[in-house]
Amino acid sequence: VAHEFVSLPAGLKDEG
Repeated sequence: VAHEFVSLPAGLKDEG
């Protein structure tokens, strides 16, 4: 879920 990983790097946010 990108919304939860919004604080992480773009790479991880894309996976969410």
